[in-house]
Amino acid sequence: MGQGIMNTIRLIKAKDVQQVLDLAYKAVFERGWVGTDFDKQHFNIQVKNVISHQFNRVVGMFKGETLVGFAVAQLEQNIWNTEIKCHIDLVHLDVNHRQREYYQLLLDSLISYCKANNIKHIRTSRNSWLLEELDRLDFLHNNRFVETDSNWDWHNEN
Repeated sequence: MGQGIMNTIRLIKAKDVQQVLDLAYKAVFERGWVGTDFDKQHFNIQVKNVISHQFNRVVGMFKGETLVGFAVAQLEQNIWNTEIKCHIDLVHLDVNHRQREYYQLLLDSLISYCKANNIKHIRTSRNSWLLEELDRLDFLHNNRFVETDSNWDWHNEN
């Protein structure tokens, strides 16, 4: 770790919006979610809404002041109970930082937040993570997620 600037994880701030927009576009493009009818202006508005929504937690991984990755988690509550659940919608790292350890740092940040706020249930989808299929399965299993169908659930046992 003594080589160069270390990566840090922190909440996305207003000053980071352009970097998030650039990396978010790469995230959806790389996953094949950009079709011929893609409206980049609408996309930019949606990303800004996600960042600013009070029930979302958006953390970024920075190398110095440069955004190299992010994770988007939506906090949700069903109308029939007061339990808050966390859904990790999208985790993306730029190509040069796409390492399992960096995905782990982003996930650990979200898990720590959930534990501190008594959120006992985290859900994610295999499409949220750009890891090779076997590595992705191993990563999710090692982090105590269980496959319930196309979603993966994590439960805090504390």
